[in-house]
Amino acid sequence: MFNLCTPKSVYGPKWFPAVAALQVLCFYGLFRSLLSTTENLYLAAGKPQVRTKLNLLQLVLMGVLMYPLTIRYGIMGAAIAATLPSVLVVVLTLREEMMNNEQLVAWGCLMRQTFIKV
Repeated sequence: MFNLCTPKSVYGPKWFPAVAALQVLCFYGLFRSLLSTTENLYLAAGKPQVRTKLNLLQLVLMGVLMYPLTIRYGIMGAAIAATLPSVLVVVLTLREEMMNNEQLVAWGCLMRQTFIKV
């Protein structure tokens, strides 16, 4: 019964190389959703420059990592090159939030509401 949901039965064996990359990109989506919540908090707090700097940092890191990792590891390298900058920006954002405890409380409340609804 559960075998019906495997990529082999749905898409065929030619899609097997993409499965690992898609799993990595799922983490990219997770981190981007966390960042979009935090970015909106920065906008509401009147600090759009923080959002701009974080997005610029992510773009630069992704640009630097994309070519060498894609050449060396193929599609998996491209997925990793997209995910690593997001992880770093989330860590930097959380560090910033811990320095400013007021926003951390608001961020925690939003995260709790988000995960309770899921």
